[in-house]
Amino acid sequence: MLLIMLFRVSLAMPLMIFLASANAVAGGQEGARAWICLNERQISATLARAGQHLPVELKSAGAGGRCDAWLPQVPGRADGQGEAALIDVPEGLSRDFVVVPLPLRSWGYSSIAPIEEIVFVRDSAGVIRAQTAAPKELSRRRIGTAPVAKVHHPYEVFDFSHDVLGQSGNKFGGFSGRGAAVAFDRRGMGAQRNLVISLTGSAQGFGGIWVELASHQLLGDPNSGLNAAEATTLVIHGRGRAVGAVALSDVAAAKRDAPVVIGSLAAAVPRPDGSWEWKGAIPATVDRSHLRTLTIDLTGTGDGSIELGDIWLISSDDAIPPRGDERPNRAAAGHRGLWVWNTDEVLASDASYAQLRDAVRSWAITDVFLQLPYRLPVMGSWSTGPASKRLAVLVARLHHEGLAVHALDGAPFMATASAKPLVESQARRVVKFNRIWGPDGAFDALHLDVEPYALPAFGGLRQDELLRSYVDAIAAAKAAVSPLPLWLDIPFWYDEAPETAVCDCHFRDGLLAKLVRLADGVAVMAYRTSADGANGIAAQAFGELRMAAKWNRRSLIGLETVRLPPEDQWHVSLKDEQTVERGTPVAVMPRVMGTAPYMLFAAAVSDADLMWLKQHASDYRVSAARLVRGPDPATVTFHGASRERIENAASAASGLLRGGGVPFDGIALHELRTLPTP
Repeated sequence: MLLIMLFRVSLAMPLMIFLASANAVAGGQEGARAWICLNERQISATLARAGQHLPVELKSAGAGGRCDAWLPQVPGRADGQGEAALIDVPEGLSRDFVVVPLPLRSWGYSSIAPIEEIVFVRDSAGVIRAQTAAPKELSRRRIGTAPVAKVHHPYEVFDFSHDVLGQSGNKFGGFSGRGAAVAFDRRGMGAQRNLVISLTGSAQGFGGIWVELASHQLLGDPNSGLNAAEATTLVIHGRGRAVGAVALSDVAAAKRDAPVVIGSLAAAVPRPDGSWEWKGAIPATVDRSHLRTLTIDLTGTGDGSIELGDIWLISSDDAIPPRGDERPNRAAAGHRGLWVWNTDEVLASDASYAQLRDAVRSWAITDVFLQLPYRLPVMGSWSTGPASKRLAVLVARLHHEGLAVHALDGAPFMATASAKPLVESQARRVVKFNRIWGPDGAFDALHLDVEPYALPAFGGLRQDELLRSYVDAIAAAKAAVSPLPLWLDIPFWYDEAPETAVCDCHFRDGLLAKLVRLADGVAVMAYRTSADGANGIAAQAFGELRMAAKWNRRSLIGLETVRLPPEDQWHVSLKDEQTVERGTPVAVMPRVMGTAPYMLFAAAVSDADLMWLKQHASDYRVSAARLVRGPDPATVTFHGASRERIENAASAASGLLRGGGVPFDGIALHELRTLPTP
């Protein structure tokens, strides 16, 4: 059974691209009705040209390798060689219908046959798109057939700040006997809460704590365990008394009930904040690819307590997050960011620059995210010639205002594997630009807004593949731009399933942890307009901000002011044909699909259109579409709201988060052109 993926509306301003050619010229409203199709060879050839790229949003893809990317075009003539395919609404149907390509290749399908449901959505640009999703287990089986890349990141076994479940669904508990008893309590607040284990009656008895190293569900199989083959060292953080014998059990040891002792916590090293850190080498006799449990045996240590913070498995060269006094206190931080996507206008017009200057002064902005003003298809045009000097002068003027200036860039396409060299090259250009125009005209950070969830591949069998290529591209940018800071824009749901785990590799970080570790700062696009509640700004940003605090990364809460369309969805079942009525939404699919699969969609069908479809029933299959209303845009964006309302919501959300012990640096406003004026 193939399920529907609930559509994620793009959270930042999209980069809409239209490609002009000899056969078709980019159009306006007609762009949603006809499309030009490019195959993989054409895309690769364009990408191969030095300094150039084709930043397509991959609106659709077709079967058979003939059509890998679509761009909206006005109706025109195909070249007759299969290199381009233009689709328009059939003659006889009203202009209420639009063509919606089906990106089967991007979804990971060779045909539409396995798909039972399609969801039509209207994106932030008003274009209708098709979405679908496979069950996660199907996607993982498909990815799992390929060799797993080795990783060298630390793996957090447990963080005792929350409850009895770790991030992998693993559990902990106590053991005791012969009159002894083990009890648990909490100490500390927010992200710093620790677990206190108390042992009483130890004179005649025994006791301690056990911690599962993998999910409780996985360990239900006695032959399964955590695959931490690259781990060489166990690390435990704690506070107060450091006592007890530490032991590990692999599958074989667990069956014998004979854990392998690693060492004593008495060898822990004190830290400046009063905590301690213990490290123990994992013996070669332990099968690190099938680890099951860790135990801390308190027998013989006397009555008392031990306080645990977190537990890690690392390789010898890994770093682990700072704790306690090593983290800066940002409770009183007051940074304010501002996205600026119209840099071309700011460079060309004194009035546009005055708008930016007045906005940063009025809103007390401290950080400006300035889009790199290149003209397509030449990606590096901003970094050379007269354009370079104009940009450097603008950066210097903003520095004179006391602002930090980020070099902002991003498009969904940049998450694909083929775009990795382009992302890396753009980062290098920022470094070169800074070398030429620094210090006054140099950028203070590279800031990437890459949203893979806006691509068709996110909604199908290839999601894991896309997310891995996205992380790879960010890692390449980080390496190329270092030591200049790297900032990332991320949505508020990267701490939710299924994005928490990019694949079934148990020794890999989740997606959010990967991105936070790579970045020096994150802007969490917590696009909501109420401060509290389950769907409020504070609740939605909590997980991302807490992860940023754990790794000592700067963080801002993004608030939206751009006008957004309703997030309505139309659900279409492909299992059976249904009878439709006048005025209801309808989806129409050709009975014979070509190399460019598509559907026709209308939000309300007319009597004349129903008559035409009945007359052409042998050529087209008709399905009813069920409308599911999305949230009111007023709950997502502050567009049209007063400055007072924005300030009040930001202040209330900040109070809730800081009251919960979650540090962050401030807020960021999206974007300049839609900010309320004083």
